[in-house]
Amino acid sequence: LRTPVPIHTHTWDVATLLQYIQKLPVNTELSLKQLTYKLCALLLLSTAQRVQTIHLIKVDCIYFNSSGCNIHVLDKIKQTRPSHYKCVLQLKLYHEEKLCVVKCLREYLKRTKTLRLEAKTSQLLLCYLKPYGPAQQRLCNKMVEALVAESSIYNFTAHSFRGAASSAMFRSDVPLDDILKSAGWSNANTFKTFYNKPVQGKVVDKVSTDSILHYFAKE
Repeated sequence: LRTPVPIHTHTWDVATLLQYIQKLPVNTELSLKQLTYKLCALLLLSTAQRVQTIHLIKVDCIYFNSSGCNIHVLDKIKQTRPSHYKCVLQLKLYHEEKLCVVKCLREYLKRTKTLRLEAKTSQLLLCYLKPYGPAQQRLCNKMVEALVAESSIYNFTAHSFRGAASSAMFRSDVPLDDILKSAGWSNANTFKTFYNKPVQGKVVDKVSTDSILHYFAKE
């Protein structure tokens, strides 16, 4: 009698969050709290992964190169299965410093190096308040939701980044196979049925979205 329906029939505009991030100070002038929020958001937008995935990133599995960096996630995640057990996140440099996820990651690693040694953890994301231990997944959720709310996007959870980023990629003519590979989907129907949604009120501007999605990032 009550047919299940999606919580949201639309998604939020990625450009709105990007414009908010551009208004923030440069990475070196951000507080640890702001830098942590920003890094979480940029990682989610540039990979279309779940919060669970970025929460499991370890610093000794981050490999920088001339074009950006590769991050190997070795722990089990939701899409881990016998035929799909490797998760490698590829991040590329972008000329706009405030929107470059690689530059933000480098600054965060530099800022938290001492704190991570004191906490005796290899986890990338740490709590931004004492005692600076490894951040739990629930805290990671709250951090990205707080940043979204600060940018005047309401009533969306942290998981909405997955749909917002992948939908923006699709509207910007990114090949569907690349979207599925980045997000870890083996079936295009999963994306089309549950994640590909229109933006409420307007269509996302390609120029605004491509500045963060790593498919468009340039060295």
